[in-house]
Amino acid sequence: MISEAGTQYYFDKNYGKSFGSPKHIRFVIYDEEIWGLCVKHLKSARIVVDFGSGGGTLLYNVAKKTEALLVGVEQADHAIAQSLALVPSMKAIKSDVLNTSLKQESIDFALSTMVIEHIDDNKFISEIHRILKPQGHFLVTSVIKSPSAWYFYKNESGETVLEPSHVREYKSLSEFENLIQSHGFSIVKSKTPRIRFPLLDPFIKMLVKV
Repeated sequence: MISEAGTQYYFDKNYGKSFGSPKHIRFVIYDEEIWGLCVKHLKSARIVVDFGSGGGTLLYNVAKKTEALLVGVEQADHAIAQSLALVPSMKAIKSDVLNTSLKQESIDFALSTMVIEHIDDNKFISEIHRILKPQGHFLVTSVIKSPSAWYFYKNESGETVLEPSHVREYKSLSEFENLIQSHGFSIVKSKTPRIRFPLLDPFIKMLVKV
């Protein structure tokens, strides 16, 4: 789990004073069909919350598709400042995503992209289930660990991972689906788009680290 201090350090180390991510939706959701399903339900939503909202890229795109109140839950000050600059109409809540002040069954649509692998996943999904209205929707993305991929980093437990701050990386889509369903969710759609990086990238990172 990344603590508040750890989250701030993560952003300081990786992004300095800004979180300059691309604004296109494909930067955070890699599949057009999944995004299309999100848009369908976002149009009728009244309150939308992005858990681990980072620099606001996802909410920036969501704002184009809905008149809902947009809320970002984030711990890093630099990321919050960037998200508010990008989406001035949003409300930012500085909070641990595992224990928010949001009221029970108060949210129409919850979003979380590439966050769950950094934290206690069971506690996180329980919190999402608590705050979602009946028939509310939850979009969640994470990393599935391919047995044939190369991994250059290790986490604090000594496991090889794509990113050293990951607490875990799921071994299959079914493992991830079972986790979600065990907390009372029904899966509308799940997909595993492949994200490929140039082979040179890890070596460049290694050289920069040295």
